[in-house]
Amino acid sequence: MATAMCEARQGRICLRLTARTIVLSSRKVVTMKDNALIDYYDRLYSQPGPTFKGGPSDAVIRAAELIAPCSTLDLGAGEGRNAIYLARAGFDVTAVDFSEVGLRKLQKEAKAARVSVRIKKSDVLGFEWDRPFRLIVCAYVMHHIGRAQGLELIEKMKRSTERRGLNVIAAFTTEGDFFRKDPVASAELFYPKLGELDQLYSGWEIEWYFEGTTSARKCHPDGTQMQNVSARLIARKP
Repeated sequence: MATAMCEARQGRICLRLTARTIVLSSRKVVTMKDNALIDYYDRLYSQPGPTFKGGPSDAVIRAAELIAPCSTLDLGAGEGRNAIYLARAGFDVTAVDFSEVGLRKLQKEAKAARVSVRIKKSDVLGFEWDRPFRLIVCAYVMHHIGRAQGLELIEKMKRSTERRGLNVIAAFTTEGDFFRKDPVASAELFYPKLGELDQLYSGWEIEWYFEGTTSARKCHPDGTQMQNVSARLIARKP
C-alpha cells in the first residue's frame, strides 16, 4: 500500500481511471474490512515482478544515510520495496500492510535477498503501537485516510519515535491530478498543502524536505499519465 500510484517511470502500462474510484472519507476509518481497497491492492500485487518500478523511495535512501541501522517500522509497506532495501542495509524492519498478497510477495522477495523482515498484517490506523522505533517510514499511504486521521497518525508516529530517531513521510499534495480529479472528496482526505508537512514537524530537526512532480501509474481518459506534486520529509526527533 505504501507506494500507491507513486514514482512510476516512463514506459509503464497505465491503469486507466474508471467511474468507480476508491475514495475513503474522513468519516470512514481504513480497516481490514474495507474490501474494495484491499482487493484493489491485492490485484496490483498479484502482478508478476515489482508493481512499482524504480526501487525504494528517495526519502528512504536518504534516511538510511542519516541514521545507523536500527529498529524500523514501515507503515503501509506493500510488497516491500522500502522494507527490503532497509533490511539489506542492516536495519531491523517491521513491515505493516493490510494486503496479504503484498505481504506474501514481500516475504518471498526478502527470502530471495537473504534478509529478515518482520511482517504484521494490519491497516495503518489499526496498528497496535506496542513499542517505540528509531526509524518510522510512511510512504504514499495517507491519501487513503481522512485528514483528521492523517494528522493523528503523524502524532502517533512522533510519540512512538525514540529520541534522535527519524520520521520519513512521502505524501501526495493538493497540487496534483489525484487531488484535482475529485476535489470535494479529496478535501476530506489527507492531501497536505505545499509546505504543510514541514510545518507539522515544527520543533523537530528537518533533515531533508522536498516537493516535486512525479508521474503516476494512473492515466487520464486520454491515456496520458497523471502528474502529482509529492512532499517528502525526513525529520529528526529532538
